[in-house]
Parts: sequence; structure tokens; C-alpha cells
Amino acid sequence: MRLITLALAAFIILLLSAPLLVQSDYRWFHYAGTLIYVLADPLCHQLPDRCLFIGQLPMPVCARCLAIYGGALVLCVTVLLKRPVQPWPLKAYGILLSLIILEVIAEKVFALPSSAILRMISGFISGIIIARLVLESIFKMRISTTHG
Repeated sequence: MRLITLALAAFIILLLSAPLLVQSDYRWFHYAGTLIYVLADPLCHQLPDRCLFIGQLPMPVCARCLAIYGGALVLCVTVLLKRPVQPWPLKAYGILLSLIILEVIAEKVFALPSSAILRMISGFISGIIIARLVLESIFKMRISTTHG
């Protein structure tokens, strides 16, 4: 669990540092930042109008993707501080998923503009849900393999 948390934190730090590295006057920093953008390309559409900016450059992932990783990190830190992971009731997942669905419907069906804040909120909720489901599966697997 600690390793997952550290990896997520390091990944987010790399994403946040990429625009600064690319803008650096030091060639190797510039190359490192460019490499982060290239590696993040398959993870996200990287549309500048949906990204947060640091300095003059957009982040290597959009605001929603960054918030997904942030939500997962917050959940992992919470799990590290408070064990064991107990499954949430299905109603909790339903409520959280309905918030995300409402945001997507408002943007796609009703053509309402989606702000970076709304994208980050839905991304953060998505990150928590995804991380919860993965961790619940891992802990359930550990329980079943140790007791069965």
C-alpha cells in the first residue's frame, strides 16, 4: 500500500513539474519535461483548453485526469492512516457515480460549458471510486487467500 501511495505521489509530482522542466534553460531538464509529456500522451487527450497551465504551458494531462490521480492518492493516504478497508455500500457508489453522470450529461447533452473546476470535481470523485474498487478487490483477495 505504501508503494502504491508513493508511486502515485511521484507520478503527480512529475506531472506538475513537466511544464516547469520544459520551460527550463537547462537542456536536460527540458528533455526530462518533454519525456513526461510524451509518456503522458497515451493517458490523456491533452487538449490545452481542458488543461491547467503552469507558466506558459498546459499540464501533460487534463484537469480531470490530474484530479483522478489526486483522488486516488487522497484515498490511498486515507487507507494508510486508517485500516482496514471496508467495502462501501452500493448506495454510496450510486450517489457518487450519479454526480459524475450529471456533469457529463450537462456538458454533452445540454451543451453546457464545463469548467475546469467541474472537471476536477468529477475527476476527483472518479479517482476515489476507482481506487476504492481496486483496493476493495485487493483486500478481498488477500482475505480470501489467507482464509481459504
